[in-house]
Amino acid sequence: MKKFIALYFSILIFIFSAGSLYSQEIEYYGADSVFAVDDIAVFWAILKGPDTDTSKVYINIVPLDLNKLEFSHYSVVAANVFSGEEEIIMDFRPLENENLIIQEYGSFSTMSKRRLFFFVADDSSSNPNMEIYYNGVPDT
Repeated sequence: MKKFIALYFSILIFIFSAGSLYSQEIEYYGADSVFAVDDIAVFWAILKGPDTDTSKVYINIVPLDLNKLEFSHYSVVAANVFSGEEEIIMDFRPLENENLIIQEYGSFSTMSKRRLFFFVADDSSSNPNMEIYYNGVPDT
């Protein structure tokens, strides 16, 4: 009887964990300044000034083939890796040929994480289908 109960609970745990994994978005760590996955490429560049206040970080999200594009919309969120605080950088918007985000380099000192969310549906309340995240500015 104890073996049956253990087997029963093991099966239940497997079913619930598999269901929760299936419902989550696909997540990628974009470790490099040039990163491509599926039909999306992300390019980073830094325009250095005399100090961090005048230096700019450029993030360009480029669909590789607009005719076969799986994702139609995106958003970008900055996050503090220690406190978990988040700030919306680019609100839910359609993907275009080029999607350029320009930020001050100093903004990465407190909000160092960038989360790029991609959506299949044209619905801002839906969960993202894919995420590419960066911890800090990659070497460029």
